[in-house]
Parts: sequence; structure tokens; C-alpha cells
Amino acid sequence: MDGPVCRIMHPGHEGCVGFARVDDVADQLVAYMKEVRKTLPSVQVFDGCNFPNWGWKGGPSYWGKGPRKQFYGDLWNVPPVLVKKSRKAGVPLAGVTVDNPYDFAIGTATASVLPSSGEIDWMKRILDLDRYVKSKGMEFSIFFNCPTSGEGSDEHY
Repeated sequence: MDGPVCRIMHPGHEGCVGFARVDDVADQLVAYMKEVRKTLPSVQVFDGCNFPNWGWKGGPSYWGKGPRKQFYGDLWNVPPVLVKKSRKAGVPLAGVTVDNPYDFAIGTATASVLPSSGEIDWMKRILDLDRYVKSKGMEFSIFFNCPTSGEGSDEHY
């Protein structure tokens, strides 16, 4: 699922309000997963998230906007709820997939409005989520994209 938590909590992104609590979002996702499994019993579900749009363990998102500068909220609060509720319902998540542009992961994207964005180890955050996901016996996957990957040299790519 591509960004289900932010899509349910923030259906129109800025200015639109969906469910306020992660627990309520998880209930909606579990209900959806149960319905899918009725038709496709062997389907495996990964929670996908655009990691830079979320804060992490109280820290800011890459954008540094919104409440507590976390844009969509603190992602650290989301996986434990999704894991617990999906397992209890018999439709456990198979893993988490992170969508994280490479320039954001290394802290060079110009999108950040944080004055100290170079001081935050963005890759360390990704690895922290990776460890958590694997500690729950799930798969972790990531894809890095880059707006300039086709430009410049082979070394740059």
C-alpha cells in the first residue's frame, strides 16, 4: 500500500483532515486488508511510506513544517500500532517499504527549510526503521530515486 497512513490521516494533505489517531487509521487498514484477503488469500501487504515527509522519534520531517515540524507526524508512532493490530486480526504486514529520494537521505535536497538539516543524520533514521521492522520478523525494502540520476556522469549516478 502506498502511503496509506498519510492518505487516511491527511487525505488532501495540507488543509484537509482525516482520522486524527493512528489507532483509527490502523483499524481502517486492517479492515481493508481483511477484505482483500477474502478474495486474494495469499496476498502479502507492505506498508509504504514517503519517509522524508514524516518526523522520527520526536525529530522534524525533512520539510520542517507542520505541528512540531513533523509534517505528517511522528512515524515512530505508526509501525508498532500497525504491526500489533494487523497481527491480532490475522492479516499481518509482510513488511515496510520506504520511498526516500537519495538527495533527501544524504541531506542535500534543497527542499528542507530547517536551518540545521545538515546536522541530522537522515540515513541513520532509515537504518533505525530498518532495524525495527526486521526485529518484528518483517521485510524492509527501500527505493531511492533521484531527480538528477540521468544527468551528469556514471559516478554521479
